[in-house]
Amino acid sequence: MEAQLSPGRLLSDSRFQRRTCGASPELIDELRDAMDSKELLAELRNRLLTKMGDNSAVVVAPMFGKVVHCAVKGDAPSHGDSVVVWLLLDPTDIDSKQTTFASGSGCTWFEKLCKLKP
Repeated sequence: MEAQLSPGRLLSDSRFQRRTCGASPELIDELRDAMDSKELLAELRNRLLTKMGDNSAVVVAPMFGKVVHCAVKGDAPSHGDSVVVWLLLDPTDIDSKQTTFASGSGCTWFEKLCKLKP
């Protein structure tokens, strides 16, 4: 599953449109706190997935390299109406980003998910 959700693969997948914004300060803070705890990370990702569509995923990964964490609800990213949120955590808050990928009717989620809060 991690291979299908790697940012590089999503970026090159023509089925997906994408939008990038700065991650919300609340999300950055909570993600930083959760990075050293599997339990906190699982709790955060579950709360994020409840705010997303039926076929959605959350990915925490650097710009290059392996996916640090991912979670899926439904059949994302293979479903035709998928939404995937990639969280890129940088040492500086200003460079921490959220990229939302969406396919099909999943594109209706762009505005709702911009600067997603936990």
